[in-house]
Amino acid sequence: MQSRVLSNAVSSTANYHAPVSFFLRLSGTVAGAVAGIVVWEICQGVTYAIAVLMFIANYVLYHLFFFKPFWRVVILMTQITMLLVGSVVA
Repeated sequence: MQSRVLSNAVSSTANYHAPVSFFLRLSGTVAGAVAGIVVWEICQGVTYAIAVLMFIANYVLYHLFFFKPFWRVVILMTQITMLLVGSVVA
């Protein structure tokens, strides 16, 4: 049996089947990788420009994260992957 704390902590996609959750996470990872590479190419490696564009992108994604609960997993994976790609390449 799960505790109430654990059951409240599961993501919004817990009500869906495993394949749906897998594809949502996969699409978020792919979107984040593409977004990170696009930000890198726009900025051409300038660290301050990357920071500004990442802030703008994350600002938009956080707005969607709080008001579109179905897409929370996709948005979270997008943000994490985009930051990792931008920081590794920089």
